[in-house]
Amino acid sequence: MMFKLVANLREADTPAVHIKEFERFAMIAHLHVLKEVAKINQLGTIVAKITTSLLRYLGDVPADKAFYEAGMACKEAGIGTVNEPDSHVGNMAFVFLNRYLDIAEAMEDDDAGVLENQDFEHTDVPYDIPLLKHQHLDEDRRESVRSWVLQASLNASMDRMLATRPCDNCAVELYEAASTCYQCKNMYDCCVVTGYPVLRNSKISCTSCAKPANREDWNKYVLKLKVCPWCNSSQTPAY
Repeated sequence: MMFKLVANLREADTPAVHIKEFERFAMIAHLHVLKEVAKINQLGTIVAKITTSLLRYLGDVPADKAFYEAGMACKEAGIGTVNEPDSHVGNMAFVFLNRYLDIAEAMEDDDAGVLENQDFEHTDVPYDIPLLKHQHLDEDRRESVRSWVLQASLNASMDRMLATRPCDNCAVELYEAASTCYQCKNMYDCCVVTGYPVLRNSKISCTSCAKPANREDWNKYVLKLKVCPWCNSSQTPAY
């Protein structure tokens, strides 16, 4: 439905600023639906990437819920867990859940000014975010998160930084989920499967709607679902 709405807006010569806004909301809705589809089909890595991409839309997405879901999805998928053997990946689960706790405490105090942004500097994750009145988790579940984060923080060998990759354009190291390079301002298309930036060497497109995706994530999804996640047309893996 959202796909058709955006297509109809383009055909109706709608002002670009309005199309861009609808495309943003369409992507948010798409990622939320796709997250549940990926969960049902046990595509854990894709769930982790989708929830990480949704952090880009804080303000339209509740911040405490978004960071909690991203942290837990990364933890469950094994991306950046305490025992992560690949140190360059970074401890995404720790960083996200630690940020969740900071936001939960700020919500309790009704003071966003206590939030620091050092971990998310040079990313496109918003830091000037509204605080909701109601917590996503009850106190018992928040305490469970605190216990895990405390245990993780005691692991001296753990990398507590976000995963990075080189920019396709200027080669500077940047946050792996960033859709815009902070250095050269190069903008990336968003993967239709995960919302992650589509990288030059892994870009493929749906043969029907032409939406771009990263090859590895596209193949994982299409092998399971057999369709494009955006337009629902029948598709095959791209090798």
